[in-house]
Amino acid sequence: MRHVPKSILAGVGLIALSALLLEVNLTRIFSVTLWYYFGFLAISLALLGTAAAGVFCYALPDRLAGEDYASYLTAFALLFGSATPLAISFHLHADLSGYSVSDVGFYSVLGFELLILFAAFFCAGMCITIALFRYGAQIGTVYFSDLVGASLGSLLVVPLLYHFSAPAITFAVSMGACAAAWLFARGLKTSQLRTLSAVMAALFLVLFLSNDRLGLLKVVSVKSYSIASAQMREDNKVYEKWSPISRVAVFAPSRGNPDAQLYQSMQVTNDAGAPTLLHEFDGDFSKLDYVSRDSRQLVHHLKPGADILIIGSGGGMDVLAALLFAQKRITAVEINPVIIELVSRVYAGFIGHIFEDPRVTLHLAEGRNFVAGSPNLYDAIQITMIDSWTAAASGAYMFNENSLYTIEAIEDYVGHLKPDGILSITRYYDYDEALRLTNMLIQYLVQKGVNDVDNRLIVAVEPRRRYRRATVLLKNGVFTPDETSITLATAKQGPFSVVYAPHVGDPDLEASDYAQLFRLLINPQAHGLSDRTELITAYPKNLAPPTDNRPFFFFMRYFRDSFRSDPRDHAARRLALPLLYGMFLSFGFLGLLTIFLPLYLSQNVAIRKAPYRLRSLTYFVGLGVGYILIEISLIQRLTIFLGHPTYSFVLVLTSLLFSSGLGSFASGVWARTPAPRKLLVVLAGILVIVLFYVLFVYDSFTHLMWLEKPLRILTAVLIIFPPGFLMGMCFPMGMQIVRQFHEHLVPWGWGVNGAFSVFASILSLVLALNFGFKAMMSVGLAFYALAFVIIFSLRQTGKGSGVTAPG
Repeated sequence: MRHVPKSILAGVGLIALSALLLEVNLTRIFSVTLWYYFGFLAISLALLGTAAAGVFCYALPDRLAGEDYASYLTAFALLFGSATPLAISFHLHADLSGYSVSDVGFYSVLGFELLILFAAFFCAGMCITIALFRYGAQIGTVYFSDLVGASLGSLLVVPLLYHFSAPAITFAVSMGACAAAWLFARGLKTSQLRTLSAVMAALFLVLFLSNDRLGLLKVVSVKSYSIASAQMREDNKVYEKWSPISRVAVFAPSRGNPDAQLYQSMQVTNDAGAPTLLHEFDGDFSKLDYVSRDSRQLVHHLKPGADILIIGSGGGMDVLAALLFAQKRITAVEINPVIIELVSRVYAGFIGHIFEDPRVTLHLAEGRNFVAGSPNLYDAIQITMIDSWTAAASGAYMFNENSLYTIEAIEDYVGHLKPDGILSITRYYDYDEALRLTNMLIQYLVQKGVNDVDNRLIVAVEPRRRYRRATVLLKNGVFTPDETSITLATAKQGPFSVVYAPHVGDPDLEASDYAQLFRLLINPQAHGLSDRTELITAYPKNLAPPTDNRPFFFFMRYFRDSFRSDPRDHAARRLALPLLYGMFLSFGFLGLLTIFLPLYLSQNVAIRKAPYRLRSLTYFVGLGVGYILIEISLIQRLTIFLGHPTYSFVLVLTSLLFSSGLGSFASGVWARTPAPRKLLVVLAGILVIVLFYVLFVYDSFTHLMWLEKPLRILTAVLIIFPPGFLMGMCFPMGMQIVRQFHEHLVPWGWGVNGAFSVFASILSLVLALNFGFKAMMSVGLAFYALAFVIIFSLRQTGKGSGVTAPG
């Protein structure tokens, strides 16, 4: 048995750390330069690189994993370090402004960029694959280094993105790769590669530390909201700062009201989208007439002198409105620390130091989680256009979902309203968001046994503009005729339109067929319908209320319409589903190709006749798919439970990878020889634990959100550790078993595992969008059940055949 040098283990860990750092960093960059849903391409590229490395190592095993293996490890690590900044630089400087998102040219250029990035991940994958193949007898130890390195990489994401830009972190990835090359080269007889590795690591360290000052790698073009152009350049940018949540940019002041030229504002963007405004304010409230007439601030007319909670305070428009209406106490919640820095320090003077008013308390927190843990009741809760369409760290694994807009979230909000308190939510009117929101509020009321739904809702919409926004009010009680009169009077002064209000006939409401849909939905009996079910079913988009299990508020297209481009849909979502399902089919094909291509390439007759090879490879398919599906379902569910999406992602991913690494290490101690019976025990343990989670734990997190943060963190770690530990044992123990059939099943199985992990990352999106996170975990459980059946069949077959059975 070969002893694994510590330098090799450390090098593998550094490569895994650097590769994961690159994955997450790419999601941040893609969210700025492209749409956030391109972020999952980073994960797919990384896993595909691993799969390709397995196939390549399978085809040339004697050369790559032979006596000169350390030279190859060093060379691939150096190539990984060199290719990464070249690929990122090419992407950042590629001019895609001449293409629309649907142009063939756009995908041709993007495809070439992705090919270079794939090459970088392939080199990283080769380092890990060669080490696994070379030291197959101690695969648990090598796999332990891989997983622990990746867990440390996920842990580094947050501090690095708070202090450096995403382009700068590219050089940190290269520095880590070259440091790994130096470790790999320590076993070489000559010192040239060691010297080269050390020099390159030092060079990349200098570039990393100086990049943001020198602007060597920086964003040149950003994504465009225009149908005609995929990208645009940012003009008049005066401030930029990156964080794990988004890249915040601030632009020079401009006039905010072209008709009256009343005020100046500075636009603030999150990842080149999701804009908020910093409104110039000199302390003179008499100049804020435009604020009082805004339909989004209708709640203040109905609840003056109130105790109000503002979720997503952004640049402070809602806080300014609350101060204008002399609200008694204003609690503002903002998730992005960079935005808080802008309004409380950098541009506090520009906005009139409104967050320093003694009535205002500003909290850094995720809004839903803040509400669930708050002991207070409020007269009004206001949520105005809160979304990000960004790939925060957790978005690397999932289309942007928003737990602010679910049935369970509405229950949290209403549960923190005082009697007769009002919930105010503003969403887009033209993209059916307000319509789906209205139906969600209705369904919440129906579930609570409320019979007078029509007396508890008001819907108001802005004057006609490019993107009209509607404000939907839900009262914890019934709206009085006086409140309806105030609503109509305010609308006339606005001017804005009232789509629905109780005690008001159609002549006083917005006159359009679309507005009539809201009225039919809210009060079907008054318009000749027996109930609203038929209306909801017949509507071409999915208006069903999102839940914490399926929180995809922004995705309303049915599966049957996934490949139909809707020109009326928002540019941010138009190609999301076609891209998702196209990649689902493509990577499914690539996964199958990874199984059969090595056989075609191999000249080794023995591997063609290796017993149980198909079942052995199917076992690694089960692990690849099962692990990813369970991992992602845990990340998404615990994100709601823990609160802040970035910190939740880091905690869950780090805990899961680290516990899996410990499991891998333990497998080498517990099962030094191939032991199918022990592996069956491990797999049975996974099945029991995950089934218990699906049946009894998965839906319980929401009820524990009141716990203090340390207790929630401890609870999450305790939930993650058992399945993570056992899942980490399955891969090395399985490898020990299949190595008996043929040594080359190690890189082949590694490649198959990686390829189907790619497929699983796409499958997770399909399952979540159509069936929910709980179904995703259940499917992951089914794949581990498949792995159990395969190991059981191998053991049973071995007992009754002439082939030496594993164990």
